[in-house]
Amino acid sequence: MSNKLSARKQEIIKITEQLIEAVNNGDFEAYAKICDPGLTSFEPEGLGNLVEGMDFHRFYFDNLLSKNSKPIHTTILNPHVHMIGDDAACIAYIRLTQFVDLQGHPRSSQSEETRVYESEEEAERSRGGILDKIRGSSEEREVQADVDAGGGAERSLKRFLGSSLSSCALLSHRRSHD
Repeated sequence: MSNKLSARKQEIIKITEQLIEAVNNGDFEAYAKICDPGLTSFEPEGLGNLVEGMDFHRFYFDNLLSKNSKPIHTTILNPHVHMIGDDAACIAYIRLTQFVDLQGHPRSSQSEETRVYESEEEAERSRGGILDKIRGSSEEREVQADVDAGGGAERSLKRFLGSSLSSCALLSHRRSHD
């Protein structure tokens, strides 16, 4: 693997770590800087539904994460980064989260997560400067999820639309095991 490719993959891992750190700290501002305003996700809290936009996530930041005074520590295990051209990437990993429960006991939870990122520069180029007009319109990204019998999921990103600062989480899949 070339040094440039290796550096790009490390950058994706670092951005993912920053995103998780923002979640752990209840820092919606930092989270919003990394994520596209029109991000899509499958989350356990979404009860199997495709969730679009930041409002769903903001609810948890406002009502749970920002009020959590107990320490949370997350470890990313076995990250696999797949570059999609020069300006997009997909990362799949195991997220091991350590926390203190309501009774004061240390606990751990595990989830499998997949995220897709696209650079802002490429998003701007590919849209011919109409980025702000596309955001929030009905012309959002399309995502197809094929769930296998074992409950795992493969995500197929049909197209990219939208972006944020240096990259954006267009798709987040999380399946938890407590």
